[in-house]
Amino acid sequence: MIADHTIPRESLMLHAPPKQWLDRMREVLRLKHSAIRTATASLDWARHCILFHSTRHPRRWAHRPSLPG
Repeated sequence: MIADHTIPRESLMLHAPPKQWLDRMREVLRLKHSAIRTATASLDWARHCILFHSTRHPRRWAHRPSLPG
């Protein structure tokens, strides 16, 4: 039987779940050396936009049913 401590850490990281969109955005803002307050404001705007559109993917935003008029 193999003990857990003998498994290389890299092999455990291969099966990590995909990152959420806001997490990826946070990483990009850090890589671009954005100021903390700028990054926070950008993430807040993105989160509000996602919530406003009922958490639908941006590709589906344009597919709203038209209002009769």
